[in-house]
Amino acid sequence: MGAFYIDQAWHYGDNYNDSTKADSLFRLSVPYLIKSSEYFDLAGYSKGAALAFANMAIIQIELGDLETSKASMLQSEKYFDSLGLKIYLVSAFNHLAEIYIQQKKYDSALYKVDKSLELAKELESKFDIRNAYGKYSYIYKSLNDFKRYEE
Repeated sequence: MGAFYIDQAWHYGDNYNDSTKADSLFRLSVPYLIKSSEYFDLAGYSKGAALAFANMAIIQIELGDLETSKASMLQSEKYFDSLGLKIYLVSAFNHLAEIYIQQKKYDSALYKVDKSLELAKELESKFDIRNAYGKYSYIYKSLNDFKRYEE
């Protein structure tokens, strides 16, 4: 049921520019994701729990709930790290960097982008490498560090 609400929320947001309807559908999905993470834990399926937390984090940032999104993504980061799922860790680091950027916590954002870039290079993920450099540019521009911004 949670996946249905998420799908419908993206549909309303993308096709009808109806953010109120999308937000209400996103909010309806969160309890299902919480329950999913609990079931995955009970079943011993850590990757499923990690993905449920990551999905919650994405929804929570869409809803503007940065602290809850951060808590959910930090939880998924722990799972991804313990399972050695490096490509998922790259995404988790990028998500956390985005939260820190929105909170204007640029030192924390840079730390997460550094970690993301390091793993992206190890995995030879050109898409994630590009994303990391884009985040660096945004951070340095926000800090008025134009010398670093232009690098």
